[in-house]
Amino acid sequence: MTTCRLENILDKHIPENQEIDFMSIDVEGMDLQALKSNNWDKYRPFIICVETHGLNLNKPNENTIYAYLTEKNYKLVSHNFVTSFFMRN
Repeated sequence: MTTCRLENILDKHIPENQEIDFMSIDVEGMDLQALKSNNWDKYRPFIICVETHGLNLNKPNENTIYAYLTEKNYKLVSHNFVTSFFMRN
């Protein structure tokens, strides 16, 4: 399987200076790696939808995706089953 960095995909398909309102990440267990391959200085979607298996809402910092996105200045705004929605601060 060939993989590509998220940053490279966005560079190829998003016009310069275009904002991303909504991004959904679902790459079968590689979600954190996909997020980490983004250029966060260049691409900061307003809403990110991503699977956060095992997210405990009482201890969200124990989830690696939650911890990573909050470090990138996003906040959890909704969670449904295994899917979480994060909004840019």
